[in-house]
Amino acid sequence: MRFLAPLLGTTRTLWSDMPPLDIPPGVEAGAIAGTRRFGLGSVVLRLPGPSDGVVRVEETRHPRLADHVVMPVAHSEMLVSRAVAMQVASFLQTGRFAA
Repeated sequence: MRFLAPLLGTTRTLWSDMPPLDIPPGVEAGAIAGTRRFGLGSVVLRLPGPSDGVVRVEETRHPRLADHVVMPVAHSEMLVSRAVAMQVASFLQTGRFAA
């Protein structure tokens, strides 16, 4: 979107030119997806389907993930969420997110 260009600055080409994520065999990786649309991203982007306002849940899936969890948190909220921190701790300790 044209009006987003000034907000993204030089990172715009970084995001558009980024190669697909590759998780090497033997690497345990997990992903946490949020579903609370909150903040500027939810107003400006209007992403289709479930999202955290910035990233769609669909974009957080990868066939080589050891585990994946969807939580009711916004994108920036993940940094300060106790529930997200507990999920990260569970994954680091066990290779799986808590049920």
